[in-house]
Amino acid sequence: MIPGVAGLLAVALFSAAGWLLTGFVPSLRSLPGLQRWGYSYLLGVAWICGSLYVFSHLLNTGLGLPAVFGAAVVPLVVAFVVFGRADRAGKPLRRTARSGLVRQIRERPFSLGVPCCLAFALGILVSAALLEDALGFPASDWDGRMTWSMQARWIWDEGTVDPSVLREKQWFVSHPQYPLLMPLAQVVALDVFGSADDDRAARPVYAVFFPALLVILYAQARRWLGRRTAFWVVLVAANIPLLAFEGEGGALSCYSDLPLACFYGAAIFLLLARPGLPEGLAAGLLLAAAVLVKNEGLPLALAAVCIGAWTALINFRRHRRISAAVAAAAVVAAAIGFLHSWQSHIPNRQDESYLSNLSVRRAAADLIPHARIAAPLALEPMLSRDRWAFFWPLALALGALGFQGLRRPPAARLAAAVAAPMAVGLLAYVAHADPAELVPVTWDRLLLHAVLPGLLLLGFCLRPVLSAVSGCLSSVRREGAGHPNRSIRPDSSQATSRSRRP
Repeated sequence: MIPGVAGLLAVALFSAAGWLLTGFVPSLRSLPGLQRWGYSYLLGVAWICGSLYVFSHLLNTGLGLPAVFGAAVVPLVVAFVVFGRADRAGKPLRRTARSGLVRQIRERPFSLGVPCCLAFALGILVSAALLEDALGFPASDWDGRMTWSMQARWIWDEGTVDPSVLREKQWFVSHPQYPLLMPLAQVVALDVFGSADDDRAARPVYAVFFPALLVILYAQARRWLGRRTAFWVVLVAANIPLLAFEGEGGALSCYSDLPLACFYGAAIFLLLARPGLPEGLAAGLLLAAAVLVKNEGLPLALAAVCIGAWTALINFRRHRRISAAVAAAAVVAAAIGFLHSWQSHIPNRQDESYLSNLSVRRAAADLIPHARIAAPLALEPMLSRDRWAFFWPLALALGALGFQGLRRPPAARLAAAVAAPMAVGLLAYVAHADPAELVPVTWDRLLLHAVLPGLLLLGFCLRPVLSAVSGCLSSVRREGAGHPNRSIRPDSSQATSRSRRP
């Protein structure tokens, strides 16, 4: 089979399994098809790869096609049993959403149609370019080939998530305790392909995270800010090179940073509103995937659980519901316990030991000196047009002009979600012996982890700016429409003087 086709089949498998899972979540079931697909893809990757991870380690099951399709069939069986009526109940909502969008574009083509067309066109163009590169070329990024793809080959070859090369200390392995969720996603594609000799089979799995991020961002921005602002926010996101074409963390690479950003941000979105138990379980599954996809996912999952508890306290005063936060916390706790069980059998060598080097005394002593070293090094890549284009100057301008939009209730929780990856980076820089070496290669990726809540927070600043611009344009159009009438209307004083002439 052609490697790229195998990757697309793996994407379809993840999407189908996740689509069935979203059917159990009311807030996701009511979304239009494309927006629902974004969450479906993430939930499918989290469910199938997480199931393979757990059962392979705890029960020593294989990782071949029977195990893959067994994990995918579970949502299918449950859906046929309990979900038929709920899915049919969600269809009228989707038709209403589409008809409302078409009607608004016809009524307001400039304010809604132009950003809609631009956002769709750029999103499709960038996504198509990523897929074309993924289907035609092997991986060329450093960590993708050195870490994630190598782990995928080891576990695919031995058929277990506990290969001997990781568990035996004599082998030279860089980052042996890195979680294996995304290498397992590569294994799914390799199983469909039937060979581990061509990593092009796995690249589409990474590339599709970019359009999934865009549609999830649009779905949440539309809910909180309206369609017009949502289209502009998506347009800003599609113009950030780091998300798509950067070879160290973006969708063009085989890094796990963009998947972590999607899992973390989507879970935050599910916990932001007034979620019930299904939303809490879905958010917990996404946060469990964040824990199992990268080391940074564990503190980010804990931060998301705290934000969910914050939201639960706000909602408890009105609706007496805390089930979502409790469910998410329980799933995250299970994922952390499983990760500890898996890592406890792997000797840690050729890797950084941040926690062993971190102490309160050392943090207090090194905080100021290391911060002075890290600050200019962190600012430099943020000003790089190759990575961020004009995003940061635009963000500063919108923050200054539309700061009143940050007074809305979810803005503070979004700011906390944005601050969490930066706090993780600060702790790492304090614990590291040489932050000057660590900052240039990690700061961009830490900012990438916060991209979904950060872009939504930017949308809260953008909305009042768009409203002010729209008001100015409306007043100009009204004045322009009234000016010709005033020019042909006779002046009252002149009319009176002409009437008095003989």
